[in-house]
Order: sequence, then C-alpha cells, then structure tokens
Amino acid sequence: MRIVIEYCGSGDYRPHAFRAEAELKGAYPDSTIVRVESSGEIFEVKCDGMLVYSKQQVPGDRFPITGELTKLLGNKERARELEKERAKQGIED
Repeated sequence: MRIVIEYCGSGDYRPHAFRAEAELKGAYPDSTIVRVESSGEIFEVKCDGMLVYSKQQVPGDRFPITGELTKLLGNKERARELEKERAKQGIED
C-alpha cells in the first residue's frame, strides 16, 4: 500500500502532516508513506492513488483528528477486500 500525504508547506500544515505520517506508520508499518510538500492550503491523503481525506472537502475545513485517517484507510482496505471477494464469486452490482 502506498500512502501519499500532500500538504501546504506554509503555515501550520507541516506538523499535521508529520502527525498523520506517524499515525499511519504505526497502523500500516509495511506501507510506503510519502510526504509531498505543495502549496495552496492543501492537505490530502491518498492511498494507492485514491483520495481518502481532503481538508477542503471536510465540513469545517479541518485537519484530521487522531485515529481518523487510520479508520478511513481501514474502510478503504475492507472495501477492496469485499470487491475482490465479490469478483471471485462472480457477483456484480
């Protein structure tokens, strides 16, 4: 699993990116986690190219709270597992 944390290099975004990285490393130690500094008040987390969290799309334009990213990534992983199982069984939507 490849996780990318893209964050604005100015303001108070950096500490949130480091905290998110630490949280995700603890929960997914075998994953590749990359921090990408950008601009424009962005704070996004993607897993294997899929957007998992965007500060700009969350009510209140807030940073993730402790445990939130781990939960969101867990939900994505569970959804992938169910998709694979459904494909094995030949089940379509």
